[in-house]
Amino acid sequence: MERISVQITIESPVVLTAMSNSTIMTATHDYISGTLLRGLCAAHYIDTKALGENAHEEEAFRRLFFQSLRFVDAYPRTEGGRAIPVPRSIQKGKADGSYLDMLKDVPKAGFKSVSGFMAIDEDGACWRAVPRKSIFLHMSRSDQKGSLDAGEERLAGKSVDGGIYNYESIDAGQTFEGYILGEKAALEELRQVVGASWQGRLGRSKYTEYGQCSIKLSEPGPVGAGSCSLTDRLYLRLETPMIPESEEAVDAADMLEPLVETLNKALGWDCLCLDREHIYGSRVDVENFVGVWMMRRPRVGALSAGSVFALDCRSPLTAEESERLQEILLEGFGQRRTEGFGQLRLWQPMVLHDAKQGAEKTSAKRRHITHPEVREKAAAILKERILDKVREAASKDAEAARHSLSRNAAHMLTRLDGLLGKRETAVREFKMRLLSERRADSTSFVQHLQAIRIQGRSAYDLLTEDLQDMPYRERLSEFLQEDHLSSVYSDLGLCPPDASDGDIYYEYWHWFFRHCRKIVNTRKEEAV
Repeated sequence: MERISVQITIESPVVLTAMSNSTIMTATHDYISGTLLRGLCAAHYIDTKALGENAHEEEAFRRLFFQSLRFVDAYPRTEGGRAIPVPRSIQKGKADGSYLDMLKDVPKAGFKSVSGFMAIDEDGACWRAVPRKSIFLHMSRSDQKGSLDAGEERLAGKSVDGGIYNYESIDAGQTFEGYILGEKAALEELRQVVGASWQGRLGRSKYTEYGQCSIKLSEPGPVGAGSCSLTDRLYLRLETPMIPESEEAVDAADMLEPLVETLNKALGWDCLCLDREHIYGSRVDVENFVGVWMMRRPRVGALSAGSVFALDCRSPLTAEESERLQEILLEGFGQRRTEGFGQLRLWQPMVLHDAKQGAEKTSAKRRHITHPEVREKAAAILKERILDKVREAASKDAEAARHSLSRNAAHMLTRLDGLLGKRETAVREFKMRLLSERRADSTSFVQHLQAIRIQGRSAYDLLTEDLQDMPYRERLSEFLQEDHLSSVYSDLGLCPPDASDGDIYYEYWHWFFRHCRKIVNTRKEEAV
């Protein structure tokens, strides 16, 4: 079996209708299914040979599109190549971004499942793929209102009743890659008719403003299905959803058992056994609209793409058995295999890591924002993000200062919070108010402040010295590196705030005094 690589480049927004609960929103898929890929090729085949509505009467058409070939889903292309649905066994750390594969690794706290698409090379480098999308608003143009003359809404260019709906679409300029699998003779026969490239239309409203795309087919070549280690354990991954033969199958194990039986029968002996403890997958619903019928196909349940599972081998497979296994996987399992459903691939758990992007590539993608209103709103959002981090730092410093807080310090802390005054004047006036308070009052006020320790220094020294010595100064640079905030400031053409910023100064000390007061009051309640 060989394959043809099919690259589909989106030239105008494409709507690939997905199931949605919204009545005014048409959502779109993130990929081009094998069903659509087959339809795209079949439509061009029919047009090229001028078969019209009688295409089904041609033997070659029936053989190519309904028997011999497998049209495999087109997934997004990245710098690392064609992406695949992320294997369901993979999890990513929330803190450090490291990866686990639950097929071989021990579960750890702080990790969560990863969804979407990812290109993975043989060294474990990962490129995440997130198709760009937009939402377009449309107004109803229906003239079936009873009281309206024919064509009134279209002539008016607006909806009389104000009816609106939205299309979510895949943005133009993106490339998706799928495959056509089959014997070399069948692939060459198809390519001879449809050619190496053509322009096509895809998805909903494809004959109006949506759906323009260009299609390129490679020469037939080896499949490259991956290596199969001759061990006593195999791992398999679903490249596309699998629709089971039996509608009675409800969970992943029920769907996979017939598959294992088929593999054993094809290999000639009962050598493979499903490991029910290592199945990572979920059930999904498959539904699509058939343009020829002008109606939807019945919705069916399937095992999701990206599902992975383990098979135990009673003895290692021979080289011949390994080769035969890979051929069977490419044929597919379950129903609607010609549309690419049920495609399986070998999977090898490995140590994964995010691919490092070059500095030039990163900078090339950046764009500077010049619109004044956008810059103002973006700067406000960034500032609020930093202030959240500053408040968190203040609460941690208050907790660390717990043992240096006197039980009688509550009044002093309330007084300090009051001396901060307004946010706009805190930097300018708080230090003067504090020094005035020291001169007017006794020593106790100063002693309380000197007793409170923040990062090894007294609160009094920090409050009466230069702004650049504030306890959050060092951490502020860390905050700016998180979520690439400093880079976003650069895109806006703005300087990020420093330790002398009035908003940051006010928020830190306000929340520090507030949390210290809570600690003191809690301690009093516990003593009672």
